[in-house]
Amino acid sequence: MLDKKRAIQDAEKLFSLGNELFMKGRHAEAAAHFSKTIALDPKRSGAYTARGLIYCLYFTEKYDSALSDFNQAIALDPRDALAFHGRGMIFHARGFSDLALKDFSRVIELHPRWGAGIYRARGQIYHDQELYDEAVADFTAAIELNPEYAAAHYNRALSRFYQGDYRMAWEDACKAQYLGYQIEPGLISALIDNVHKDKMGTEAAGQRIQ
Repeated sequence: MLDKKRAIQDAEKLFSLGNELFMKGRHAEAAAHFSKTIALDPKRSGAYTARGLIYCLYFTEKYDSALSDFNQAIALDPRDALAFHGRGMIFHARGFSDLALKDFSRVIELHPRWGAGIYRARGQIYHDQELYDEAVADFTAAIELNPEYAAAHYNRALSRFYQGDYRMAWEDACKAQYLGYQIEPGLISALIDNVHKDKMGTEAAGQRIQ
């Protein structure tokens, strides 16, 4: 009993040290500490999540190991939003869009205000699936959490363009550009053309009513 208690105490110390090393950017050392934590306390879900994030973000050749860590963390703690987020990033990177969508949605379900990035990530998947209403809703949620999120304004401009909402797309594109996002000249030209057509159509309709 004492040995088990001591192992858990040692695991706690190693886990704390791992977090400190991670914050200092010493990622390989941090991962090693999390591995030692797991060896002493195999049921510590946070250690799997932390090691998985290091593998996912800094050692892409270890994606399989990261995926295994996230799976284990989720099995131990089905409410570990960080593990779902990490696993979703790997699924997305590997082209498993439906699985990524499911994991990102789980993060949002657990923590609706998790952060602007999770809404943008899910919105990108919706956009790629041509679900533009859902994409616009997610990019809007991202912007509500972070009004200065240039990439979200740009993404919403694209989705609104494909919706045919050219005026609002133009506003988003201008906002993204103002915030420093590099807009493709082709999108600007297409928006100018379509906004102009909309304006001409409205003016023609007004003349007919008169």
